[in-house]
Amino acid sequence: MLPLPIDSFLGQILDSVRENSIVIVEAAAGSGKTTRIPPALIEALPGKILILEPRRIAARYAARRVACELGEDPGATAGYQVRFEGAHGGATRLLYLTEGLLLRQLQGNPTLQGVSCVILDEFHERHLHTDMAFMALRILQGRLRPDLKLVLMSATIDRAALSANLPQAPVISCPVKPFPLSVEHLQHADDSPLHHQVRHAVKELFPKASPPGNILVFLPGAAEIRASMEALSDYAAAQGALLLELRSEIPLAGQEKVFTPQGKRKIILSTNVAETGVTVEGVTAVVDSGLARIAGFAHWSGLPTLTVRPVSQASALQRAGRAARTAPGTVKRLFTLHDFTRRPPFEKPEIERCDLSQGLLDLASFAEKLGLREPLHGKLPWLQAPPGDLMDAALKLLSMLGALDGRGSITETGRLMAELPLHPRLARAVVEGRKLGAAPQVLAAAALISEGMLLLRDEDPGVIAAGDVSFQRDALAAFEERKLPPSIARLVDNRRATRIRLSLRELCRLEGCSYREALAPLSDEKLAEALMAGFPDRVAQARRTGKRGAGRRELNFCQGGGGILSGESVVKQSQWLLAIEADEKSRNAASALRIRTAQEVPPELLVLSGPPFLSEKEHCLWDDGNERVRCSRILSYGELVLEERAPVPPEGPASEVLLKELRRGWPRPFDSESALASYDARRDLAQAWGISLDFPDLKGALFEELLRSLARGKKGFAEIRSRPLEDYIDEFLSPEMKKALSSHAPLHISIGTRKSVRISYEKGKAPSVAAPLQDFFGMKATPLIGCGATPLVVHLRAPNGRDVQVTSDLAGFWEKTYPSVRRELSRRYPRHYWPENPLEAAPRRPAKRR
Repeated sequence: MLPLPIDSFLGQILDSVRENSIVIVEAAAGSGKTTRIPPALIEALPGKILILEPRRIAARYAARRVACELGEDPGATAGYQVRFEGAHGGATRLLYLTEGLLLRQLQGNPTLQGVSCVILDEFHERHLHTDMAFMALRILQGRLRPDLKLVLMSATIDRAALSANLPQAPVISCPVKPFPLSVEHLQHADDSPLHHQVRHAVKELFPKASPPGNILVFLPGAAEIRASMEALSDYAAAQGALLLELRSEIPLAGQEKVFTPQGKRKIILSTNVAETGVTVEGVTAVVDSGLARIAGFAHWSGLPTLTVRPVSQASALQRAGRAARTAPGTVKRLFTLHDFTRRPPFEKPEIERCDLSQGLLDLASFAEKLGLREPLHGKLPWLQAPPGDLMDAALKLLSMLGALDGRGSITETGRLMAELPLHPRLARAVVEGRKLGAAPQVLAAAALISEGMLLLRDEDPGVIAAGDVSFQRDALAAFEERKLPPSIARLVDNRRATRIRLSLRELCRLEGCSYREALAPLSDEKLAEALMAGFPDRVAQARRTGKRGAGRRELNFCQGGGGILSGESVVKQSQWLLAIEADEKSRNAASALRIRTAQEVPPELLVLSGPPFLSEKEHCLWDDGNERVRCSRILSYGELVLEERAPVPPEGPASEVLLKELRRGWPRPFDSESALASYDARRDLAQAWGISLDFPDLKGALFEELLRSLARGKKGFAEIRSRPLEDYIDEFLSPEMKKALSSHAPLHISIGTRKSVRISYEKGKAPSVAAPLQDFFGMKATPLIGCGATPLVVHLRAPNGRDVQVTSDLAGFWEKTYPSVRRELSRRYPRHYWPENPLEAAPRRPAKRR
């Protein structure tokens, strides 16, 4: 067994682990920390040690390397467990596993019985599973397992962040003197295809590498690796070099060629799996594209995504270090030095940018098994708390799916969902599938959605079906039986087909059903009902635009907003559908959200769905032409109208619409608000006369209440106008107030032969009456109000309605002015009665014309 740099620090590390509950180890890449520290710990600690790796390939490689150094096969003392694969048994004491599997193990063994230590390797990468696992382990340490040891290992530790959160944890630094490393950057950004840049860089490095060793090329993903392999195949063959790829999906035999000597120089095209956790021997040159597929999540579906983005400075340094582990090395970066300096020092932790719902559901299930109440609403031992909006969104989703109750505690539905290694939306669909007696078939749909569907993107299969999920589910069954039509078979994505098969077989194993059962026929209605349980907020209504329905299909979503249905979708005719997967890159200021995957939903299913999305309410609108409210009863799913009926509406909604129209158009429906102005003036006079009653001031809130009284129980202006405005004002007055105003400031007064005339009240002016002069014949004095203390201003009018005199001294008018006025009016209106002595005359109607 060759000595490694970490060996001289093992004694110090073991002593520190014995004395502390948490230990941090900082050691350079290639120092041997992953393969030497765990075997050393089993000599000092009882039971089993779990080593969490960020990637499947690292877990497999490390376990195989340790087993080899122990002289055993993998699965004996050292074993591994990754998704869909494992090698371990009862004698296994060192178990390498991917981070996400720890939370799954905690579901069945919440106290980690038999485990003495958990190592979180490559901790600096801060995957979401890393943070969730760390928090679960801290909860376990604090409640039931104070003896449990935690070791955090990394080549690049963010000391400031760790010291702030773990001040008591010792940091053991294991420096390794590096070999000289030459770093080359591009002088100018290169816009040519990436595989062309890789070919040029490899051809430049291969002949001048000193010492001549292997070349490791970092690329973002499988597509870029395939393109670069094709570009380099002729050159590698001409140089007698092995052209290899390294990524999690390739078979073990292919990985073995990368890690073991093959007697030839190698050109290895790798994703970021070679960045940390595994060591590729003999590498003396690195080509770094500066790109990686960074984990995130689709805001539409919540499902995880991988987006190609520039890596951080720390990742670039890790990659460069792979070239100078055993000899001087060279790294050629396919980006400029200016680009490098502008990159963030560390990648933003996934907990700041990924969907938290699945981790929180696992955490809630784990916490319940430990006896914690309301764990997600309490103070959690986060290494770094997630942003509030991500936390709120995850809790809201879990509550909507019925996984959490109002206190944040897991429900029975949530417990069933937590048993499935699926996103909560898909897990909820499977739980609903059990109720429908179709759990195996729904598992197939969940595997398709989770792995990205069977058929190639951006390809129209040229068929019409009730749903993309049901169509591709049937296509998967036909594909397995080799009965898929050639026109569809050519569209199968073989890489995804392999992942779907593996995922579905694992799900069937957990569900206790066969693979054949999962591919059995399932009605579109049952599939829609199951999927709707997981995507209740993704209901959409489709309508076709363009002449004669030839245009694109536009969607209105139940929570507002809209989008378009992708042309590759087979859902060509359905009106109601579930929008399951969206191409979120398509949305910008000029284009709508494009839905890639949809499933038809029968409207009857929406009607039976119940709250919180289904609602029935009265919908009232103002009909300005008829001056009334028109109401109908609307059955809605979110903001989408399912049915519209026209019953007799209750008073509430109609009155509110009428009230809104009163506010907008006041003084409509009355000709004017003179009645309100008249009341204000009478109120002022009453106060001026010393009447002690507290008359209401119908302004502000009281005016709003007046409008409400006008609208109450009514649907239109005609009903309001059936009573004068004065009657509505009187409703705000007590009997004493009405009596006082009637006595002191009446609205009408009798003149002449007891003819009733309305008194005009205006703010700041004396009250007045206006009538034809002849109506006042026989009246010797000016009419008085205010208990006889205040004379009215009298407007004496000619037959044409115009004032001939305005006076508050009627007696003086008769004596001084009437004679001259009589002469003028007699001349102009000879048919009218103009007596010489008006005080002795009685009012008389003019003679009718023949």
